[in-house]
Amino acid sequence: MLCKSTPLSPVGFNVSHPEITQLVPHRRPMLLVDEVVAREGTKVVCRTTLREDTLFVKDGQAPLLLAIELFAQSAAVLTSILAIKTGVAINAGALLGTREIVFEGDALRAGDVLDIHVEQTMAMGMMAHVDCALFRDGVRLAHGSVQVMAGEPR
Repeated sequence: MLCKSTPLSPVGFNVSHPEITQLVPHRRPMLLVDEVVAREGTKVVCRTTLREDTLFVKDGQAPLLLAIELFAQSAAVLTSILAIKTGVAINAGALLGTREIVFEGDALRAGDVLDIHVEQTMAMGMMAHVDCALFRDGVRLAHGSVQVMAGEPR
């Protein structure tokens, strides 16, 4: 389970990947993930820097609950990358649920650089189970899993 493992290293990272806006339908201000910094197989590490004008940041802070949206957007990035490898374009998706989300840190702050580690551990048709962890300066702040749907139901 990725959320309990050592953070994924960018060693061997293939930088030839699309921009975030080509991977997820979100746009600012709802787009919270800035970039992909590592990927390997069914694992991806996304990064974001919280800014004063980031959605959900108020008075320089954001609730750690924001981790769930960061997990969902990072899972969408991973799902899109995996789909591209198979020649499938994904134009929609949804967060179906969360499981065993644990918050271990304090509030997020403007200026925080956050790494979001996600690993697809199961996929069935359009649905996937993704283990997730949120790190700030190498310290895990939250972990758990999300269930996502990639594409539109037929």
